Amino acid sequence: MKKTIYLIFLLAFQFTLSQSADILLNGTVSAENNQIKNVSTPTDPYDAVNKSYVDGNISELSENNQSISNNSIGLTGALFNNYDGNKYRTITMCDGNQWTIDYLRTTHFNNGDEIPLIQDEGNWSAQTSAAKSYYPGVGNPYNTAGFIYNWFVIEDERGITPEGWRVATVEDWNSIIECLGGEETAGGKMKYVQQYNFQLLIDSYNEWEVPNVGSSIFGEATNSSGLSLKASGFREGANGNFYNLLQQVIIWADSEEAPSRVEVFNNSAGVLTGTTDPYDGYYVLLVKN
Repeated sequence: MKKTIYLIFLLAFQFTLSQSADILLNGTVSAENNQIKNVSTPTDPYDAVNKSYVDGNISELSENNQSISNNSIGLTGALFNNYDGNKYRTITMCDGNQWTIDYLRTTHFNNGDEIPLIQDEGNWSAQTSAAKSYYPGVGNPYNTAGFIYNWFVIEDERGITPEGWRVATVEDWNSIIECLGGEETAGGKMKYVQQYNFQLLIDSYNEWEVPNVGSSIFGEATNSSGLSLKASGFREGANGNFYNLLQQVIIWADSEEAPSRVEVFNNSAGVLTGTTDPYDGYYVLLVKN
């Protein structure tokens, strides 16, 4: 009887070893630290990749001013602006189009002409040609939060978008608003939700003032779309003043008919769309052609 039990145990142990032998790992397992190290360059689309492989691909894309291929909803890539060399995070939205997450911060048109920087309120309200500005205390001349542009920049023939990209149009916005459930709920699915980590002190301008309303079961925004709209305010064309940092953001929607915009608020789950005048100052997002 004892021999029979021992034989069964031995066979079970051998079966376990044979199962383990089927695991093919192109790397090194550290049992002590629960880590996988020394992963080789991938030979199959489902292989793990090492850091040098990823860095090499990003470097190659950067040198050629290309965007990282992004075929799945929710995966982010990077776009490198053709003139300024700025890097923008991108995401594929629910309608299948690839959008930039970061607001545009180009300082020049595509031909190299500089977009004038105008911070003075009176000069801004009197401006009848292209101009940019930044929200005081948030942006700066070396802006990382995104510039505020008037409509004259959007319609300028010199262009502000890298090759293969466009300023998000009215049709682009309508498309994602529809696939996110309509104007009454889409805003909460687009708004940035604060991540409480060490980046908080650096990115505090991203945070929406409480309540950050959405249509979740808790009544809060979820940013389920991944678009991560920041509460960066806007600039009024009539007086040149800046308004509603942390409470609102207004973004241009390109249109051949009239200056158009999209608004999102901290105290609403919705999205407001409509037309405006060309002197106002709003942010810009891009969509891949």
